[in-house]
Amino acid sequence: MPSGSGAALGPSEEAFLTAYAEVTGQLVDYPGVQAAAAAVVAAHCARQARSTARGQLWAQAVALDTVTLFGGFRINPVTGAQVKHEAVLVRWTSGGLALA
Repeated sequence: MPSGSGAALGPSEEAFLTAYAEVTGQLVDYPGVQAAAAAVVAAHCARQARSTARGQLWAQAVALDTVTLFGGFRINPVTGAQVKHEAVLVRWTSGGLALA
């Protein structure tokens, strides 16, 4: 999972992982971190737009260039692609999980 310890929006990676484990008694999975980061971005956009109208949310989202606990976030306004997040590829080795 990319490090989001320098999150500009929402909790740091460490704070989120700790809080999640305290509440659930489990470690969060990758989709769970994605969902948390998406919720942080969506809530921020709604606050900035002072609306939940699709067009106003989109305008805020494409103007955003930030970092969440999941890593970098920026959207290409033409394609809608997420262009700032960097995925980390890992693999299992005899010594455990390692960067690929």
